[in-house]
Amino acid sequence: VWVDLLTLFLFWFLGNQEAVFLIRFGVLKQYLGSAAEVVIPSECTSIGDRAFKGNQTLRRLVVPGSVKKIGEAAFQDCVALEQLELPESLQTIGSSAFSNCALTEVRLPSNLKRIESFAFDYCEKLWRLELPESLEYCGADFVPELWDYLPDLLKHARYCGEVQMEEHLLELEAAGLAEWRKRKPLTAAQWRKLWAFRDNKDGTYTAKGYRGQFSHAVLPDKVGKFVVSAFDDENSTFNDKLSHGVLRTLTLPASLTAANIRFDLMHNLERIEVAEGCADFFSQDGILYQTKGMTLLRCPKAWKGGLCVVPKHVKSIAPWAFEDCQGLTEVKLPEGLKSIGYNAFSKCRNLQELIVPASVTEIGSQLFGSFGLRENFRLRVFAGSYAEEYAKENNLKFEIVE
Repeated sequence: VWVDLLTLFLFWFLGNQEAVFLIRFGVLKQYLGSAAEVVIPSECTSIGDRAFKGNQTLRRLVVPGSVKKIGEAAFQDCVALEQLELPESLQTIGSSAFSNCALTEVRLPSNLKRIESFAFDYCEKLWRLELPESLEYCGADFVPELWDYLPDLLKHARYCGEVQMEEHLLELEAAGLAEWRKRKPLTAAQWRKLWAFRDNKDGTYTAKGYRGQFSHAVLPDKVGKFVVSAFDDENSTFNDKLSHGVLRTLTLPASLTAANIRFDLMHNLERIEVAEGCADFFSQDGILYQTKGMTLLRCPKAWKGGLCVVPKHVKSIAPWAFEDCQGLTEVKLPEGLKSIGYNAFSKCRNLQELIVPASVTEIGSQLFGSFGLRENFRLRVFAGSYAEEYAKENNLKFEIVE
């Protein structure tokens, strides 16, 4: 083995060669073995980034008192890892350090100072996590959604906020999640952990999507001390690991000032609510409206109202507003409505009738999309109106309102 003054590697071979460690100046750089139980050598002062990442055989891990830091993704995707013994000397756990492991209980040592983001994320079997008073910082989503994965088990956890220390004792009794939530609703800090956010770098955050399992979700109005000012689910990606499909009701915060919303992934959403005091948005009958321009912004895809009566003061219907609303059978648009956006009624296959007021002077392209309507659908327009001209130009069958 070649050794120079800059690089010194120490190899450990234990027993039948199942445990092999690559150590450099006290940092365990890589584990090359296949043992089910591993005791880290006492010569190590830290466990390096990705040292055990993806190991499929490790079930029990013992970390010695010499170790002060566990690096980023050190044990990520160790899907068989069930038992973990950490020393009192440990001060830092890196981001995604134990993400996607089979851990069920973890007691963190009394001198731990930092837990970085996603440290225990996607540990879906984790039901008990004991955090010490010594903690000074916890990154975003450092724990899995404990209250979602195993709602029937007793859980105790003390949580810390992303910006400043916030401690919440969660007690889920054996009666189950639903009963517990009736007694003690989730706090804003707890809801915050169930959302994906983008930092706008201006003191505000944009919510990109939901990652929880509750069918009713509340979008908090702050991330730490920063305001949640926007919601943008159009730019969500697969990497956000979202779970929009579980949502039935969504409550938006009073702090919301902008929204770029199509709810493409929220195909089971039935109602959209808006918190009291919001100046820019409001909800009526579970449908979202924007105050500026008095616009009907979005009707949820699983809305079950049948007949939608649009309020008299609404002046415009946004593009894609009723897209794929299979529960929509009839819409009553108010006299005074000025515009209807493109694809506003796309894929509304159960829509039976639409009367377009004479006041409408603008209609976007592909009003009904390209997916077809019911054979008995009736588009009714007023003689000499813009809607009549639009129907003729787009080869739409229509009737004149008498």
